[in-house]
Amino acid sequence: MPNPREIAAESVLALLPMAGRATRLGQQSASKEVLFVRQDAGGEQAPLASFLLAHLTDAGIYRGLVVTRSDKPDIEATFGTGGGYQMQLRYQYLERSTSTPFTLAAALEGRHNQVCALGFADILFRPCQAYTRLLAHLNAHPNCDLALGLFPTEQPELVDMVDMVDFDDTNPSQSYPSGRVSRLVIKSAEPNKLRYTWSIALWRPQFSQYLSGWIKRQASSRPDGAGEQYVGDVIQAAIRDGFDVRAVRVSTLPALDAGTPPALAKARRGDW
Repeated sequence: MPNPREIAAESVLALLPMAGRATRLGQQSASKEVLFVRQDAGGEQAPLASFLLAHLTDAGIYRGLVVTRSDKPDIEATFGTGGGYQMQLRYQYLERSTSTPFTLAAALEGRHNQVCALGFADILFRPCQAYTRLLAHLNAHPNCDLALGLFPTEQPELVDMVDMVDFDDTNPSQSYPSGRVSRLVIKSAEPNKLRYTWSIALWRPQFSQYLSGWIKRQASSRPDGAGEQYVGDVIQAAIRDGFDVRAVRVSTLPALDAGTPPALAKARRGDW
């Protein structure tokens, strides 16, 4: 008898937040997401976000919602409806966005029944069946609400720019260990012994509902000027509220956050 909670790849909606202002990069000639980079030294140049689209389609995820700002029209001009990238892309334009969780909540209005895949256009990683592994993990654990895709981090000096993941790795000798997440260390410079950061995610509808409610609660209770909110903050709150959050290592190689000038230069050369 088929599992009623079994998720098919074609039913997944990819959420692609692209409403940021790329303040870490400084002035650029175009939106960060359409800047040309290489995934390896001998490879052809392609728009930064195209690599994320390729990872999604490799897993059979073809529907994507790009959430961006009205002053970033070059994203839609570059990717169009997605046909050239084997995706079916739709666009939602925001006049403003205070954070990535705010952007996601706006995208999820009226879509709370969707299984969603999250990806960030400025995170580059090697082909590794990342979303396929997450989908398989979610289907193997029907009570899992959210699955995080882990990458090893080999740059301890950058831990204050990422979320480190603490999980009960029951078999660390495996190439792709997995386990239940107990906490995230969110963009903290405090030393810790954690080895993995998350860069992609896949979740069931209940987390979409939670995220939207979290944003509404924050809007009514959070003081002005309290600092930036991150997706990791929502995930951490969901863990405290009893959500089953799992992590699975999806690659043996680290990802590259191309959102800083040195990292973007590496991506442009393809030497990472």
